[in-house]
Amino acid sequence: MTLVARRQFVAWQAGRIDRADYTASLSARTDDAKVQQSSTELGQLGALEGVQYLGPLDIPGLPPDVTVYLYKMLCSNGFIYEQLALDTGGKIEGIVFRDTIPTPGP
Repeated sequence: MTLVARRQFVAWQAGRIDRADYTASLSARTDDAKVQQSSTELGQLGALEGVQYLGPLDIPGLPPDVTVYLYKMLCSNGFIYEQLALDTGGKIEGIVFRDTIPTPGP
């Protein structure tokens, strides 16, 4: 999984994702403009220097066949968190980059 997370981060940072890795639903929700905007933002973090697995996330409302993993992507100019959701077939159902760790509600 960590290798998948690393590859996805680098692909998004470069602005060249492989939609074959994604579910049809995610591919349809991800347009080229969003990829390019994310690439610009992620590029400001600099080169990827390390990846830290933080564990699985339990996100209410997701289908039972989707597992979400949380990583901290350590770059030369900072870091960002990557949430990666995979279905049982190994397709990426969701990917989110965020500045802060999602915390459970009260």
